[in-house]
Amino acid sequence: MKSPIHLNALKAFEASARHQSFSAAADELNVTPAAVGQLVKTLEEWLDTPLFHRMSSGKTRLITTETAQSALPLIQEGFDKLAQGLDILKDNAISGVLTVAVSPAFAAKWLLPRLHHFQAICTQTNVNLNTNLKPVDFASQRIDIGIRFGVGNWQGLGAEKLMDEEVYPVCSPTILEDPTRFTTTDTRSINGCPYQFSAMVVMVKKSRCYRPSDY
Repeated sequence: MKSPIHLNALKAFEASARHQSFSAAADELNVTPAAVGQLVKTLEEWLDTPLFHRMSSGKTRLITTETAQSALPLIQEGFDKLAQGLDILKDNAISGVLTVAVSPAFAAKWLLPRLHHFQAICTQTNVNLNTNLKPVDFASQRIDIGIRFGVGNWQGLGAEKLMDEEVYPVCSPTILEDPTRFTTTDTRSINGCPYQFSAMVVMVKKSRCYRPSDY
């Protein structure tokens, strides 16, 4: 870093700007309002620029300057990143937890039956499964690894192919003999398969049958 960073003063500024009050910031930081004001003043002197308009009357007596308001989101993002970094250091230091993001179906049918082999080898590691089907942020949600269906092009993540998957639709001969059953103007699809067609088939994977809802 080319310049010193006054972390306590920055914390005081961020809290004061968010609450628009030295008193409310002091309550959050467990210090006195005078201490918060002094920290902010120290930061203003170091920067050689005011950060607040101080009003003598009115409901809001502390208003951030235009420059301070434009810098505030970056400072808040910096504190968020610091907190995430400390969480990682803390987890690595005292925790033997491996968090895996995986779909419920894959966890139940493939991962869980094999998990005891891993835990027999890595006895000091506890495995935590995150089965949320929604997209996850590996950093903010502290995910260590994930198992996902796709081609592996996920921004900011490294991917290694685990296995191939063989999936194909089957249906009864009576449905197949009636071509009108597959004629639709519905453009919706499930994993690339027309919605209407997907609703009447089961999915066959490696000689075992599952309902489409399992995926």
